[in-house]
Amino acid sequence: MEGTMTKFKDIFSFQDKYKYLAHIKDNRKETLQEHTELANKYFEKIVEYKNLKPFFERIKNILNLKNQEEELYYKMIDDVVNFHDFGKVNSQFQIDKMLNEEILKMEDKYNILGVLGSDHSLLSASMFIAYYFGKITDLIEIVETKKIVILFEILFALSYVISKHHGNLDSFEEYIENYQEIMMKIF
Repeated sequence: MEGTMTKFKDIFSFQDKYKYLAHIKDNRKETLQEHTELANKYFEKIVEYKNLKPFFERIKNILNLKNQEEELYYKMIDDVVNFHDFGKVNSQFQIDKMLNEEILKMEDKYNILGVLGSDHSLLSASMFIAYYFGKITDLIEIVETKKIVILFEILFALSYVISKHHGNLDSFEEYIENYQEIMMKIF
């Protein structure tokens, strides 16, 4: 698509990134990096097979997104797949679901034990929001307020999809309320 997809190594630049696991099947351990790269290949095939580029372009045109906001729009769409499982860096997920004891040897600054139990989807969505929140606010001085609001709406809609990638899309309003509750507890 128009944007440049964020690379796994751009988000996780520390050496222990190779120790995070995404799946275990038949004694084969798939790292989070391997899984993310494979998911991106499938996403590109789905976009092509389902002819989704015109759909994304139509939305962009309806919202009248241009220049930096257009670039960010496409980048966020591309990165939904990239971020969908990043919450698997959650130490509790690694220990409970992946039986990954390597995680206990990692430096404390990467160990987020206890965050959301072993759930990874909401943490993935939160990481997506945190990553793009700053990118959107960087545009405040150069993009009209209406477009900033639209970009934030897109950000939260896409984060909702990430948070529900293993379940049903139910209530977006409930998602926002739950997300606010969690943020209030953290901060």
